[in-house]
Amino acid sequence: MANARKRALPDVKPEGRGGAEIKKLLEEGAKEYPSLKTEAKKEEGAKAKKRVTKSLSMPEYVWEMIFEASYQEREPQGVVVMKALKKNGFAIEEADLVDGRKN
Repeated sequence: MANARKRALPDVKPEGRGGAEIKKLLEEGAKEYPSLKTEAKKEEGAKAKKRVTKSLSMPEYVWEMIFEASYQEREPQGVVVMKALKKNGFAIEEADLVDGRKN
């Protein structure tokens, strides 16, 4: 493979391209922008519930059924599982049957 020669880039001068404006902006420095991080929304008087992630081993066909139900209902797999648990008598609060990432 032949060595590629690097070409020198021409010096770019800010004049003619709004040079004074560019220099002014650079002197002003960074600006404060709002954060893109989302904060958990809390209802008044409501306490934030701690969420825990655990590993759960089940047969592959069970995971496929959970995945399919999640796709059909357009809900996270955790919500699908909690709804099934609630139907079988587990005391799961209605407020927890929503996507925890959207709170």
